[in-house]
Amino acid sequence: MDWVFVGNQTSRDHQRTAGYEFTNVFDNETQAFGDVLSERLLGTWRRSTVDDNYVTLIFFDDGTYFHSTVDENDNAERVGIELGTYSQNTQTGRLTVTQLVDNNGDEGLTDFVGTRAPNIFVKVKGDTLTARIDEDGDAVIDKTIIFQRQ
Repeated sequence: MDWVFVGNQTSRDHQRTAGYEFTNVFDNETQAFGDVLSERLLGTWRRSTVDDNYVTLIFFDDGTYFHSTVDENDNAERVGIELGTYSQNTQTGRLTVTQLVDNNGDEGLTDFVGTRAPNIFVKVKGDTLTARIDEDGDAVIDKTIIFQRQ
């Protein structure tokens, strides 16, 4: 199949990315893609710290999330995805997640230990998402990970 790009517009304020569509030249069918909301927590985030991992989070406005991990230099780490649902306490920033699919080993939002874990607190400022993580549920932040909006 050959595809012809018809058009694309994006806003610089990350409020919305305008729709775009592709037309299949062979049978003249058009595939259209609608607006993608990208504000506050919603949208695509990539881990900004430089190491061997490529970690991406996507938060959708229907309450689902997608997490992917690739570690090119560590064969012990699992490359994979996690899919689930989320909600956020807007006052504390605490993120509550429920896993639906998990094939990324010990990576992802739901792979922590402890009876009260995971405790993930997220804050968005501009195009930066800061995730403070209490891995073992002891009310002490064990890890902070910074993501950049994509």
